[in-house]
Amino acid sequence: MKAQPLDVKSSPPYAVPLRWFALAPPMLALTGLLLLFEGPTAVLSRWTPAALALTHLTALGFMGSVMLGSLVQVLPVLAGAVWPPMMFRWHLLPAAWGTGVLLLAASFLWPNPALTGTAAMLLTGTLAVFLSIAFLALASARNPAGGDLRRALTGFALTALLGLGLLAQREGIWLADHFAWVSWHVASAWSVWGLGLVAAIAYAVVPMFQLTPPYPERFRARWGKALWLLPLAVGAGVAFGNKVATGTAVLGALLLVPPFAVQTLQLQARSKRPRHDATWKLWRMAMVSTLAAPLAALLAAGDVLSPWWAGVIVFWGGFAAVICGMWVKILPFLTWLHLQQRPGRQGFPPTMLRITPEAQADRLWRMHALAAALLLAGLIFPEPFMRLAGLAVIACAAQLGYILWLAVRTYRRWPKTTQAQVEVPPSTTSPG
Repeated sequence: MKAQPLDVKSSPPYAVPLRWFALAPPMLALTGLLLLFEGPTAVLSRWTPAALALTHLTALGFMGSVMLGSLVQVLPVLAGAVWPPMMFRWHLLPAAWGTGVLLLAASFLWPNPALTGTAAMLLTGTLAVFLSIAFLALASARNPAGGDLRRALTGFALTALLGLGLLAQREGIWLADHFAWVSWHVASAWSVWGLGLVAAIAYAVVPMFQLTPPYPERFRARWGKALWLLPLAVGAGVAFGNKVATGTAVLGALLLVPPFAVQTLQLQARSKRPRHDATWKLWRMAMVSTLAAPLAALLAAGDVLSPWWAGVIVFWGGFAAVICGMWVKILPFLTWLHLQQRPGRQGFPPTMLRITPEAQADRLWRMHALAAALLLAGLIFPEPFMRLAGLAVIACAAQLGYILWLAVRTYRRWPKTTQAQVEVPPSTTSPG
């Protein structure tokens, strides 16, 4: 299979995905603050108010904001989708999303029907608009990336509907087996939405930035569709109660999640990069975590481990590692690309390594690894490690924000403060 071509000339305006990305560092910082102040009480149970707020600040505020921003960028570049111009002018979408996430977290900490209702309306409205426009934009996409992204967006829609149903149950609007629905919601979010989108983007960016061979065409064609068996099976199991739903989710994860991680690790082992940079290390951690997560879920289902082990491995070891790994590549690449395409530019843009120095990327990798170690230690010795983990998460958020600031500053100030560089034409290989 050949490396997937990128239509970089179809990139949306520079500020459009960055409006979504800019939400991620403060959301992650709030997660760290909550860990710092709640400490051991945050992980007493997965159902405490602090635990629910932490989960959704991470899943929706940090991860969700980056994932939505990524979709804005990759739909035209990977799938050839055409966003309508209004998508670029609707500044309120990321603002409504961020406000909705904050209100949702507040409703878990301080239960109030008005908070819950307002959060549900903001988040549902934002997603309804975003997903409707995204599906319309993808209507003409006929390449494999279009199919991958459609499946991920459908997974997001399913996850959101299940989350809305859980909120309705929480407010007593209707009755159902709440815990079984949670299993369905988590299985959908982890698999066809989260992992589905990571894979859809990985098929392009892993070969591009890590200089690996492309993913096998047969694997790509089959695995993404097979992954849908997980939420469908769990949905069927919901009718038989929480134990069946949970058992189905764990079994499905053991069978369907690892193949992507194994395939990515095999490609990484064949990387042509002379040294392993921060992105390679973060993706390595993410794929090892993806292998470990189903085992942690199995042990949690058998009451051998706390469910928090699976949560930390999935969220921080897996998805957060991928986000940090791509943060130090995508931000400088987008900055370089838009400076390269700037009308009437004088001189040549700085390379990616000038925009995001390797030392900053390495610092982010070390901060992420430290936070991961402290989070896992906090599950064994909650005091003081969970509070220290909160500080490490805040430091990681600050580093993410600093790297974003460096990129935006370069974009705004160039060419006033940068010297001319040797020009590298846009292609599917990364500059610098």
